[in-house]
Amino acid sequence: AAPVERVSGLQPAAAAKIFLAGGLCSSVAHTLLVPLDVVKTRLQTEPPGTYSGPLDCARSLAASEEGAAAFLQGAGATAFGYALAGACAFGLLEVFSRAINEAAGAGNSLFFSTPLLALASACATAFCAAVVCPFEAVRIGAVRNGASSLAAVQ
Repeated sequence: AAPVERVSGLQPAAAAKIFLAGGLCSSVAHTLLVPLDVVKTRLQTEPPGTYSGPLDCARSLAASEEGAAAFLQGAGATAFGYALAGACAFGLLEVFSRAINEAAGAGNSLFFSTPLLALASACATAFCAAVVCPFEAVRIGAVRNGASSLAAVQ
């Protein structure tokens, strides 16, 4: 039987592509969902009975003096925060996965590939959650106060 090959180290250019792709994809995906997030956050932060449901909340937002712009509250914090979080989640998954597999050794990394991948994923996700948390707090403040992300920070 042929020996198990080691995975080569992650080159800086390849790492940059992974971090960039993760950040870009995560930022776009989460930012596209901001209007739904605004409605959800308003439903959660307003006193009970303010809205009869999500559609009533959306209608009220659209009819308010803020108009359609109300659906983009917190978009800046979401775009920036999830760009960082996505870059960390996807980039660090690759970094941690390679480091953990290297530490485990070629044979063990092949035999225990699923648990080792789960460990690498948990490490990357924990880091990602810590990165995105402040941006989520800004987003929620912006939606609750009917302001932009920048105004919510000030």
